[in-house]
Amino acid sequence: MTSTRVLFVLLAVGAGGAVWLKSWLEDSAVAPEPELTAVPGFYMLDADIVALGEDGQPVYHLNATRLEQQGEDQPATLEEIRIEYDPRTGIDWVLTAPHGEVSADLGEVWLDGGVEIVSSGEAPVTRMLADNLTVQIETHMAMTDGPVEISQGETSVEAVGLLANLMDQTVRLQSRVHGQYSP
Repeated sequence: MTSTRVLFVLLAVGAGGAVWLKSWLEDSAVAPEPELTAVPGFYMLDADIVALGEDGQPVYHLNATRLEQQGEDQPATLEEIRIEYDPRTGIDWVLTAPHGEVSADLGEVWLDGGVEIVSSGEAPVTRMLADNLTVQIETHMAMTDGPVEISQGETSVEAVGLLANLMDQTVRLQSRVHGQYSP
């Protein structure tokens, strides 16, 4: 064999080997990681939120066993909720519910699944029960269009619809009001 032929054979074998090595390396290369996209939102367990008023003082404490918010401007969903107003507000009510939502700005709370509102001030204890309730934090108003039961000691009232001013401790019942008063 002539040196030219040997050179061509070596070049052909080298080129073939290079092509094979390149394809083998590409096949065995690690696949790139999929790009992670940020999903806005968060969740908290045993959440304890203190909502502050314009003066920087606490207005209410909101406790929930779970709080989840999908996006910055979205309401947060809540589980096992307890809302207790700060004693300095003069509002003596504690609100509890199994489920609910709070607006992104903490200004409105929607409670459902069996809401209980209990007076935390001096006796006698007043208890209000409703299937659902909307609370407007700044105006201290609580409202529902559904059935409501109110009891204080042996006295009880049932109605449909409620508008309560938690600060003034006044309640307006909307319709179908039936009560039982004990002297």
